[in-house]
Amino acid sequence: NTMEKNVFMQKVVPGFIKRKIMKKVLLGDSAKASLTTFNEARKHFGLSPIYNIVDLVRGDLTLLPDLPVLSGLKEEDLTEGYAYSAPIFSKMDMPVPNEVKEVFSRPGLNIFCSLGSSGFPETLKLIIKALKKMEGVNIVCATTSILEPEELGKHTERFYACKFLPAHLVNEMADIAVLHGGQGTIQTSAWAGTPVVGIGFQAEQQANIDGLVRAKAAIRIPIYSVSEKRILKAVKKVSGKEYRENALVLQKKVRATDGVKKSVDLMNDFLLKRMNS
Repeated sequence: NTMEKNVFMQKVVPGFIKRKIMKKVLLGDSAKASLTTFNEARKHFGLSPIYNIVDLVRGDLTLLPDLPVLSGLKEEDLTEGYAYSAPIFSKMDMPVPNEVKEVFSRPGLNIFCSLGSSGFPETLKLIIKALKKMEGVNIVCATTSILEPEELGKHTERFYACKFLPAHLVNEMADIAVLHGGQGTIQTSAWAGTPVVGIGFQAEQQANIDGLVRAKAAIRIPIYSVSEKRILKAVKKVSGKEYRENALVLQKKVRATDGVKKSVDLMNDFLLKRMNS
């Protein structure tokens, strides 16, 4: 996020230096300092200390709830002890509100928008303000904890906002989605076959969106250049036939997997090998 917003980092610093900076953050002294609390807990349980973020999230078996086509990393290139489990995301057991059905039943382009719980309220307001300027669009927004739905305006025949929605079902009803790039959010859109305009607020979210960009099923707008003009341009482009077709290709790959079952199978295999060794 800092690199995205800093003009010097944007325009002057080469990409390979940015990657070195990120590596330093993850593996260097700054990471070590941020792990103090974790190491206090590890000491309490008789565990040796850890000194970088990678060690913090690494287990004897580390499952990556993703697909190579989304992460950009081939399965054969994974470090030993790591394995893809395939996508795992929430399918909230709640009905789609009638207001959503009514808005999305109108003629025009259906747009679903959510910035999760980590997006900026100002950015969400800007997105909705921009989308409302488009002709013939129907907008549904899940605000989560960012702000109150009423702050985005009153419910109309073409606009509805509420706090929470079953994203997998609403994504299926939408023609495109404007999202913040959380892993579950991106996987939900891929499962639904919905092209994305993504605005990442942190490095992980940017990387998740870039997975869809590589598959030509999304456009990512850097957080430092979010504007009404940029949003409208991206929405118009991603609503084209090519992006929709590419999103449907991804949909088949995601739906051909069962992340929960594969995770259980991988853990069972790991435990059996441990018990027999």
